[in-house]
Amino acid sequence: MTIDNKNIVNLDLKKEEKILDFSDFQKQNIKFDIDKLQESYNQIVQTKKFEDGGGIAHFGAISLTQIPGDPDSVKGSKARGVYWTKPDKSGKEVSRDVTIDESAYSEFIKDYENTYFKEIFDVLSSK
Repeated sequence: MTIDNKNIVNLDLKKEEKILDFSDFQKQNIKFDIDKLQESYNQIVQTKKFEDGGGIAHFGAISLTQIPGDPDSVKGSKARGVYWTKPDKSGKEVSRDVTIDESAYSEFIKDYENTYFKEIFDVLSSK
């Protein structure tokens, strides 16, 4: 297994040495209704169990999108993708699992088309 060093976070940097670059962030003039979001979430969890990400403890996900025509793209490690963990007492972060191409997840899951999440998906997709 090879490690891509550009993705490693150096936790030993002093505060003044950490440089954050938010130049790729763009403020959007969009507002969403938090109450409707909560209502839609409650509606979904009544009928859908959280995907456990292939048996990872304390992991829960409900995917709203999938790879077009591929319902298996939201199961197991594909629901999770790469994550970071500190597996031992050294305190060093390491990455685990497979990298997924998030841009491929462009199809909204039909089970949730009658929820407020679909409206949000459509608004964000239009930007």
